[in-house]
Amino acid sequence: MKLGRLTFYQGEKFWRENADKALFILPMHAEKWHLIKKQGDWDEILKGVDIFIADGVGLAWGYKFLTGKNVQKVSGIDIINHLVKEQPQTPTYIWGTRPEIIKAATDAYKKRGLNIVGWHDGFSGKDEEIIADIKKSGAKVCFVGMGAKRAAGMALRIQKELGITTMTAGGSFDVASGEFKRAPMVFQKMGLEWLWRMLADPKRFKRLPLLFGFVYDVIKEKVTQ
Repeated sequence: MKLGRLTFYQGEKFWRENADKALFILPMHAEKWHLIKKQGDWDEILKGVDIFIADGVGLAWGYKFLTGKNVQKVSGIDIINHLVKEQPQTPTYIWGTRPEIIKAATDAYKKRGLNIVGWHDGFSGKDEEIIADIKKSGAKVCFVGMGAKRAAGMALRIQKELGITTMTAGGSFDVASGEFKRAPMVFQKMGLEWLWRMLADPKRFKRLPLLFGFVYDVIKEKVTQ
């Protein structure tokens, strides 16, 4: 699948526009797209996506370079924040990451008024049992935060089997729990959250080759259009 053929969400009132739908939402950023191209076996997952989110300025640049169209940069964190603001009563389940992180994120979301009806960490339990727990909870939305491919695969499975909206959460739980700080607003507005994350965690500089790989992927796709 080619980046230029994906359709990205554009708008502000996400949950008001999609409250009655059961969607599989996949935030996409430059590093993830390059990894998808390298792994090469994401087609079934990508075909199952209802809405892509441009989660990064690099992705937005690549899409415009290929199509000539602007795409709104919206992070997974923003989508969750939209839910808290617009539809906090929505029964919501969160699954993934370390036990202490998911518990802290759950507490933080509840304090903000989000109706969390269940949660589970990403390191214990069987998938079937957790999916059964999600169903029993009555959740209408489930956010999944694990490794990129596992999270996407489980989010698609839950959406199909339970008929509820799902989204991969990436580092949203880390930010909600207080484990990591989100970039200051000035960085967000300039599209430089990636730079903030690298400055805050220098180990991320090792991931720069993934960004260069993304640029290569985009140029290759442009040449072969």
